[in-house]
Amino acid sequence: SITLSHQVAGGLGLLERENAAIMNESLRPLCAQTVRAFAKALDNLGFRCPFFLTKNDGTLISGSRAKNLPVLAFSSGPTNSIRGAHFLTLVTDGVVIDLGGTTSDAGYIQNGYPRQASSEVRVAGVSVNFTMPDTLSIGLGGGSHVEFDDVDSATVGPLSVGYKLETADGAYIFNGSRLTASDVAVASGRACAAPLREYVEREEERKGTQGTCEQRLATVGRARVDAAWQRIQCMVTDLIDVVKGSNDNVTVILVGGGSILVDTSSVPAGVARFVTHKDSDVANAVGAALGQIGFVLERNYELPDNDGELRRKFLDEFEEEARSRCEKAGALKSTIAIHGPIELRMGYMPGFRYRVTYFAVGDVDDSAQIDLHHEDDDALDLFYGGGADEDEATGGAAGLGSPQAKRVPSPEPLLAEEDPMLCGVPPATELEKNAE
Repeated sequence: SITLSHQVAGGLGLLERENAAIMNESLRPLCAQTVRAFAKALDNLGFRCPFFLTKNDGTLISGSRAKNLPVLAFSSGPTNSIRGAHFLTLVTDGVVIDLGGTTSDAGYIQNGYPRQASSEVRVAGVSVNFTMPDTLSIGLGGGSHVEFDDVDSATVGPLSVGYKLETADGAYIFNGSRLTASDVAVASGRACAAPLREYVEREEERKGTQGTCEQRLATVGRARVDAAWQRIQCMVTDLIDVVKGSNDNVTVILVGGGSILVDTSSVPAGVARFVTHKDSDVANAVGAALGQIGFVLERNYELPDNDGELRRKFLDEFEEEARSRCEKAGALKSTIAIHGPIELRMGYMPGFRYRVTYFAVGDVDDSAQIDLHHEDDDALDLFYGGGADEDEATGGAAGLGSPQAKRVPSPEPLLAEEDPMLCGVPPATELEKNAE
């Protein structure tokens, strides 16, 4: 198979585009297996219709396209959690921490949308140039290993029992063999861990093993429990300080099953308040369900002189094209909003050359009825706007020196315009302004 860099990475930067393409091609076999598994599960449940996955930036992408462009969707979890946290709590600005079984993912929410990485994006230390939310992950979760040295100083994570939490290789509270962060939370007696303690007690009653949890935790010792608990709180506080990026006190939204690890009764310096929700465990799923269809359009144009009237004419054409392609990708026409233009003057080139970007976003159009098998990739791509002519990506070629304003090909291939892009990129106020 072949990955074309313009399909996975827009903008400038030869090395970054190359890295993104290599990463995408490496992920394709695994993603194909994963998408087939999703399709089979949906078929078994009787859902015979196209399905979407969420991308790194929170937009939707059809299952068939995700198999070919996995790098656009491999890190969508934190974005979904941020979007879901905003929907559940109505907090528009602050830090969101999604605490799971192995890691804690933190990001910042601005005006109800995930803050995008404004500087160089790195994945496992490799520079890439596709859109990513500004997030940070640490090895802290409900299944994180807890170990002590000779002076009872605690180390938490990054190793984790993960999904084996309730097995023989899992946590003490489930009669397992490994001391975990969940054990520490229950042993601490903090109110935040009460739901987990109640669940453990119900499981013990069901199995007829009442008291086993208390006996196992008693072997740890109060001093070690307190040391591990303080270590966990320090890790969370440090994570907040790094993500918020300022000295201001911020609201912190806690989501995910591992949120029991945070002592919300004690607010550390730099935090205005902790916010939780009764459905915070499913914030990630809620965020995925909120995904919108979107579209990013990049064009180059040239003016023989700095003619404002001709410039406006071209920008109007580009804006209309972005709307049209967003609708073709599956967005409801009446809900499409435009953010842009974002213009960049291209230096070291003759004339007045500009690179312009438009973002178009809209709700999913569910009025179209279609009955397709999940693995009918060609039909899925046709329905969701795939398969556009590649030569349209450059807007057509034109020679320099023409007396008329013209579209010109990019010095590098442009971003594939069929790829849906998230509503989370533009601020809400700008979207509302342009929608009017």
